[in-house]
Amino acid sequence: MIFSIGLAGAKPCHPWIGKVLSWYKVTLFRDGYRTIANTRICSRMTELYYKVKLNGQSFELNDGMYFFPYDYFLPRRDDKGKFIITDNTIAIHHSTGLW
Repeated sequence: MIFSIGLAGAKPCHPWIGKVLSWYKVTLFRDGYRTIANTRICSRMTELYYKVKLNGQSFELNDGMYFFPYDYFLPRRDDKGKFIITDNTIAIHHSTGLW
């Protein structure tokens, strides 16, 4: 399971945000590595840092980190490409999936 940062917010100096920013500071962006799959990086860092398995369910960690299922901020699309809006959908993050 991966998660997407379609919407992110944090208290100042939150440790997870610090880990993500630290990773970007030390990563060399070479010719073949200019575009990075952000969802995979952040998902893997979260699983390693918190020792959790992302399972598509809402949950809160003890340091105030919240995870929400896709349909809150990145709803799936039907076979015609239309977003499948649920009662949970708060916003739609329009993206290519890469930063």
